[in-house]
Amino acid sequence: RVACDGASDIPGGAALGHPRVWLEVDETGYVDCGYCDRRFILIGGPADEAH
Repeated sequence: RVACDGASDIPGGAALGHPRVWLEVDETGYVDCGYCDRRFILIGGPADEAH
């Protein structure tokens, strides 16, 4: 499970992002944020084997 607010890498932060959402990584080994399309990949998960 991972949180995304769209602003964690932006100096000045949350005012430029989106509402914080919690995302579940499923059996694919990754999850995409529906707001900002940021992809979170579980290291050592099934997504690593596909590449």
